[in-house]
Parts: sequence; structure tokens; C-alpha cells
Amino acid sequence: MGNMSDPIKDATCWLLLKKPWYGTFVSMIRWRENDQCPSMGVCIRRDGTVAGVWNAEFVKRLTRKELATVLMHEADHVIRLHTVRRLDRWPELWNVAADMVINGPKDNPHLVIEGECHLPTFPPTEPGGKPISCVYNKFDPAWTTEEVFNALKKESKIC
Repeated sequence: MGNMSDPIKDATCWLLLKKPWYGTFVSMIRWRENDQCPSMGVCIRRDGTVAGVWNAEFVKRLTRKELATVLMHEADHVIRLHTVRRLDRWPELWNVAADMVINGPKDNPHLVIEGECHLPTFPPTEPGGKPISCVYNKFDPAWTTEEVFNALKKESKIC
């Protein structure tokens, strides 16, 4: 599993037992601690490898199930090619749209382990902290990330 640090390694091993497909995918990500990142993130490098970063303070606050769910979430960004599909769109708003598509609606979450969603609860916000409740609660779960982005952009007073 490369150079993963203990909390990431522990959650990845647990994920291998509970969700083997995700666990295998997450184990191939090259993780490194980075305190400049507020939580966690991934990117696809030019050589095709996947790099992941994590903030120690963020990870320390999570249970193992929450961390495993966040790892699944980060894997989904890669699987859905979110970093490639963003093109020249506003990065922060694109990430919010991508997060909404990955996580799914609150009443039918997409990331489930042992019958429950263990994703830490963060109210979705526009860059700058404004809540995105107007679209978040009514977006169609079948929408693509591009469609959610366009709806958010239309509703946003910042764009």
C-alpha cells in the first residue's frame, strides 16, 4: 500500500474488508499528509497515477467508518473523472457540484457501509461560506456533475 500513514492505512484495510472494490482502489492511491489541504483531496497525475493528500487535523476528528467513507468519496472523484471533466469551470463550485453528485441526496445517500451513510456532515457551501440549500435540497440525483454545476452557477450570486 505504498507510503500511507497509519490512519489512512487503517481505514483502507478496514475498507478492504467491508467494500473490497473501493478498498482495492483506495489502496492504489499514493497518499501523503499535507496541512495546506483543509480536508482530503485527489488528483490524477500526468503519468496516470493517483495522488491523494490529507490533513492530519481533519483526519484526527473522524471515526474509522467516517474516514473510510471519505476515502470512498475521494475514490469516486477519480472514478468519475471529476478532475479531468472540470475543464475551465470555477474549481470551487465544480467541487461542490461533484461532491453533491457523489454523496447523493440526504434521503438516499450513495456512500453506504453496513447499511448506513457514515459521511461526516458538512453543510454544502459556496466558496466564501454561503449555504447552498436552494439547489442542494432539490437537485435531481440523476443529474450529471455538469448539470448540478450549471444549476449552482445559475442560483449563485457570486458567479
